Amino acid sequence: MQDTVQAKLDEAIRKAKWILDSVIDVIFFDRQSDTAEETRSTEFERVAADAARSVPHVARVYTRQQLMANRAMGDLIGQRVMRSFHPYVAAI
Repeated sequence: MQDTVQAKLDEAIRKAKWILDSVIDVIFFDRQSDTAEETRSTEFERVAADAARSVPHVARVYTRQQLMANRAMGDLIGQRVMRSFHPYVAAI
């Protein structure tokens, strides 16, 4: 998934090292480097989320903005994701 998201961001925004790290299928974006301002944009999150959704084994994708606004799906999984989200250590 990491390669797919990286490639889509390179194509849609610009070539850069967007991803700081990835654990299993959780992507941590580099929000401290020269890409920091762009990673806060709605367009960045849309492109990254759409790329992640295009990976066959991915069932759900939540963006940082969705979680910050408490707009995850209202089902059990969405509620668990919301409860486990911490804005200062969140991946996406």
